[in-house]
Amino acid sequence: MNGGARHRSRWFLLNQLPSSYIRNSLPRPDDFSKALYTFDIGQNDLQSGLKLMTEEPLKESVSGITNRLVQAVETLYQHGARAYWIHNTAPIGCLPHSIIYYPLKHGNTDKNGCIISHNEVAQEFNRLLKYRVVSQLSCDSLMQSLPMLTSTQ
Repeated sequence: MNGGARHRSRWFLLNQLPSSYIRNSLPRPDDFSKALYTFDIGQNDLQSGLKLMTEEPLKESVSGITNRLVQAVETLYQHGARAYWIHNTAPIGCLPHSIIYYPLKHGNTDKNGCIISHNEVAQEFNRLLKYRVVSQLSCDSLMQSLPMLTSTQ
């Protein structure tokens, strides 16, 4: 069953529910191709990663995170999605969690008191995210006509 048919069949099954509130609240199957799909990705992945590993192994894992985003966008496209808004991540070295729970060392903080090495991980994530979105998705013949927005610093 292709993506559009799967959405329509799920919609049909949910539409059979006894509650009229649920039935009236569901988007129509044709709405899926008109929706704006937003991705706010990276911050939780990176912050959680910093709890489990140091900065260098986390930077190496960034490729896998951005690859999964590209796969998700491609899957949504196959299901009829046509408009996306993809956000990058904030400077995680400035988050209260980073400042409170990671020991501040001389030379590892910037003029604002943010942890430089954590912000470097976020910058690497944003660089690779931009590359993957602009290069991989935009050049894919399947995606050439898609409106894509990305927040880059």
